[in-house]
Formats: sequence, C-alpha cells, structure tokens
Amino acid sequence: MKIKILSVLILVFTLGVSFSTSAQEEGGDFWNENDGKTPSETPKQENKPKGATATVKPVSNSCSNRNELREEVRLLIRPYRYNLAKTSTISYKRYPQKMKVLVPIYNDQEHRIIFSTRGLPQDILITVYDKASTEKKRKALFTSTPGEVISTFELPADYKESYLFVEYAIPASEAEDRSTTVRGCVVMMMGYLFLPPGDAEETITSE
Repeated sequence: MKIKILSVLILVFTLGVSFSTSAQEEGGDFWNENDGKTPSETPKQENKPKGATATVKPVSNSCSNRNELREEVRLLIRPYRYNLAKTSTISYKRYPQKMKVLVPIYNDQEHRIIFSTRGLPQDILITVYDKASTEKKRKALFTSTPGEVISTFELPADYKESYLFVEYAIPASEAEDRSTTVRGCVVMMMGYLFLPPGDAEETITSE
C-alpha cells in the first residue's frame, strides 16, 4: 500500500513540474509577442533611437556643372603655369558663416589666382590675407567685388611670405523654403609664372 501511494505521489509531482514548466514558457512567449516561438527561436531586435525615421532634406545644388566651371577657370590661368585648385562646397545656413583656405605659394614667383562664384546661388565676399586671423598685424591683399562671378588676383614675385590666407564670408541663406538645403560651390585655381632659365626674351635674327 505504501508503495502504491508513493508511486501516485511521484506521478503527480512529475506532472506538476511538467505543467509548470510549460505554462512559464507559453506565458513568456505571449508577453514577448513572439507568435508562439521560444526565445531561442526569435531573432533579437535592435534598439532604434527615437527619431530615427527623420527624413533627409532635399538639396538644391547650383554646382551640378562642376567640371565646366573648373575648365572655364583653367583657361583664364594662362599663360601662368597651373599649380593647384580647390573646389569648396558651401551649404547656406540661416546664419552667416566663414570658410578659410590655406594656400602655399612658390617664393620669387609671380602668381595668378582665379576665383569663380558662378556655381553659387548667392554672392559671397572673398578676401586674401598675408597672415592668419590669429596674427594682429595682417593685411588684406585682395577683396572681391560684389556681383562679379570671376575674380582675378595677381601676386607679385617680391611677396615674402610662404602662404596666402583666403577667407570666404558666406551670408545667411535668402531662401524662404526651409525644407530644402541650398548648396553651391566656389572654384579657386592658382598658377605661377614660369620663366625658363636664360634670357627672358628670345633673340631673333633675320637676313
């Protein structure tokens, strides 16, 4: 009799453990919204930050013909020998901005720098300095004329510094539509006047 009672208790205990384990798994699946899958079968979901679905503003770019703008400036460098070029992309904001470009030069050589703002939707002010903005005694060597899309600056050969400091003063955007990013570019190209060694002028004799 004791053996039968012990067997019944063992059977009830075993069924109870099985039922309890099954209930915990089903309850867990339900509250985790795994559609009946166990946690090991369900792929982990990445935590997405709030606002991750924000849309990107469309861009209105006035510099789609960048190669044509550079080719126009390259022809204006002649007869100076091409040295370097930089095309700077400008995105207009609701507030004024300033962009700086450091330009190395050759000593004892004449230089010609061409600026093209044809690829900009708004005019900017271009200023070339002999020293950095941190220097107290610096001098403006060139300032662009408002409204001119092509500006030319020629640096004499007796310039003693090793660099030029170019600053682009960018005004606040005039666009009324704030849902679009207004963008353009300014092209800067420089060349130096290369003279071969020997006489500056070729002597031609005729009979």
